[in-house]
Amino acid sequence: MGRKLYQKEKATKKGFTIIEGLMLLFVFSVVSLSVYQATSVGIWHILEARMRISGINLANEKMEILRNLPYDQVAVVGGVPSGNIAPTEQIILNGRQFNITTDVLYVDDPDDGTVSDTDTVPNDYKVAHITVAWGEKNGQDIDLFARFVPSGVETTTGGGTIRINTQDSSGTPVPNVNVNVVNTNVSPSVNLTTQTDASGSLLIPGAPEDTTNGYVVTLSKSGYETMGTLPPYNLTPYNPTHTHLFVSQNGLSVRTFEINQTTTTTMQAIDPFGATIDAIEFHLTGGKVLGSDPITSEPVYNHNDDHTTNSSGEVELTDFSSGEYVLTLNAPSDTSYLLWKVNPGDDVQRDLFDIEPGSNSTIEIVIMEKSFPSLFYNVTDTTGTPVQGVSVRVENTTLGYDVTQSTDKYGYAFFPQDTTPLVESANYEITVSKSGYDDETETVVISGLTEGGVSLTSD
Repeated sequence: MGRKLYQKEKATKKGFTIIEGLMLLFVFSVVSLSVYQATSVGIWHILEARMRISGINLANEKMEILRNLPYDQVAVVGGVPSGNIAPTEQIILNGRQFNITTDVLYVDDPDDGTVSDTDTVPNDYKVAHITVAWGEKNGQDIDLFARFVPSGVETTTGGGTIRINTQDSSGTPVPNVNVNVVNTNVSPSVNLTTQTDASGSLLIPGAPEDTTNGYVVTLSKSGYETMGTLPPYNLTPYNPTHTHLFVSQNGLSVRTFEINQTTTTTMQAIDPFGATIDAIEFHLTGGKVLGSDPITSEPVYNHNDDHTTNSSGEVELTDFSSGEYVLTLNAPSDTSYLLWKVNPGDDVQRDLFDIEPGSNSTIEIVIMEKSFPSLFYNVTDTTGTPVQGVSVRVENTTLGYDVTQSTDKYGYAFFPQDTTPLVESANYEITVSKSGYDDETETVVISGLTEGGVSLTSD
């Protein structure tokens, strides 16, 4: 008996249990994965360091080429000044593509004792900016700057000066805005792409004179609206806010642009009880003001489009401009529904709302079904101004219905308070009361969506 027990105990110690095996496998997997991740990250950093060294070498080579050019030839094709250097290049090195951007601009140095508005020789020297990029992630680029100074005293190169200022709707300067300036009507032609500085300003001295067609300016920045200049009325169907820039000999052309962060706005159609409604067709007008109508002088907006809610009762608007918007229901939705309000909306106008720059918001379109037996009641004072916080009591003693609601900021109250409709063709007694006003009473017969209202007189 003792020998059998010894053999059984010995047999149980010959190997691992299933649980022990799984734990060993788990530990091995974690260690292996950690080693693999550490190795992968290490290899990536080694490769990235090699790419950075290659980028630095390419930037230095490009800058050395510029340093060996005569001062007058330090300029890019289509730039101001204009030259023969390619503004963009792609180079394949060790199987990887490097994108090289070269930008050369005149600089009006305040240290010479004059400012650009009065300086007759604003092109004091040139600054070359070379960027070498090899990826889309932050930090996968090299920036190199160099100053090129003419020999002897400064002399004018002719032309005029363009100053571009960028700011948001609050007046705060917007830095590092991409600016493209094009003019194919001057010789040599201009096709310059550069950026505003940290104060949201860009100075372009030495621009060839053009008082006939003007310079086409386009502004863009990631996360911001894209905008620019347009031809005058007749070539544009309205009077643009910003026409092309004219430049006169030795003159200064200044233009300030308002550029705001774009928004993501979700429009959601709901009934008075909060249920979403699909296939609602509506029209939005608003956003950035592009100009004015030549006949009515009414503003022309960059958004003037129709929309339809999806199966979730929503319309998502991305890269959307901030500003005021007016909403109207389109056919056939306007024959089946009545707009109550947009929420959050304007304090006075029920179909008006405002979108803040850079916001991510949801705007509710509250609509009422015209065939649903209900009461939409409006209360104003004797001047027609909506009165908020008015007590509106709706009663039908026979039906046992007695509900009181307060008017909203537009002076409206809606009945019923839940999804149970009022009774078609039934009479309901309305009592309207608010401190400081005389009470008003009337009887309303319900027929589908019934609109009613009263004007209160001060007591």
